[in-house]
Amino acid sequence: MRLPRSLFGRMLALSLGATLAALLVAGFAISGVLERFVTDGIDARLGDRLVALGSAVRADGSLDRAQLARVSERIPRNEPWLIETDTQAIAGGGHIGLIRPPPRPALASGRASPRPPRAGAGRGGEPFEGRRDDGMRVHGLVAVVSTRMGNAHVLAAVPRAEIDRPVMGALAPLTASLAILGLSLGGAALVQLRVGLRPLTTLRGTVEAIRHGRAASVPEDLPQELAPLARELNALAAETAAALAGARASAARASDNARAGIDGQDKGMVRLYADSHGTLLGGTIVLTGGEHLAQSVALAIDAGMTAERFADQAWYHPVLKELLQSAARDLVDQVNESADRKA
Repeated sequence: MRLPRSLFGRMLALSLGATLAALLVAGFAISGVLERFVTDGIDARLGDRLVALGSAVRADGSLDRAQLARVSERIPRNEPWLIETDTQAIAGGGHIGLIRPPPRPALASGRASPRPPRAGAGRGGEPFEGRRDDGMRVHGLVAVVSTRMGNAHVLAAVPRAEIDRPVMGALAPLTASLAILGLSLGGAALVQLRVGLRPLTTLRGTVEAIRHGRAASVPEDLPQELAPLARELNALAAETAAALAGARASAARASDNARAGIDGQDKGMVRLYADSHGTLLGGTIVLTGGEHLAQSVALAIDAGMTAERFADQAWYHPVLKELLQSAARDLVDQVNESADRKA
């Protein structure tokens, strides 16, 4: 994703992205907690049902039909259950098929009495997910009852919808609350960024005022992060002002140049600028064919030449470029005169 070019836009986009990610993580975490809470309640009910169904298993591995009939009457028809021994299997509420979890310690011999469950397990049983023959998803517990004839498996389940329905019902207002929270956080981030970036706007306005001559320096009573920048800008402004104060300018007229007189192009002038030390800073050329002279000035500035060194170069005669030499010599005279006055 490409971030906006503005600093405000980038910070706002990053803030909103982080907020959205945090809300999504929170939403998933809360939905997981809700599902676990509902599942624990269902598992507690199924654990009691396992105990009731296990009470129909005798110690010799046979089934107490009367007890099983009393227990099964209290189980809703859409909630599957199963008791399976090595010799027989009785089920209700639709066939699921046998789902055996990893072996665990057997319950009390002849009766499915509960043990303290481990984390993630129901009361005396191991949780599982499955489907009925009609495709309906179910959640249930399966336990082992130890008999003299071997182990019997007792299974009790409920439709998965009994877990999903309350979770989804709770997620609807939760999602709305998270959306409102996200909008509130987005608005707070917008206000925070506008207030937090205000010193940058002030700094830009002050620099613009300095450039137009309406201010001399940047106020340094800025936030800690911007104070060093303000000091550097003030130092730069002071150096620029000092350089301008000591700058020198000289001019040479085309009418004073022999070549310009020969060619009949004696209208125009050349002006050079230098700092207080005589280092060339720039030039102004108003002359026919002046682009050739401008190149010489640009090369001299790029090389960091002083006016004296520039003037002392070898010059052809008569040529228009001698206007540059004349202007440079005038600059040298001005710099020397200023140095003599200071001495």
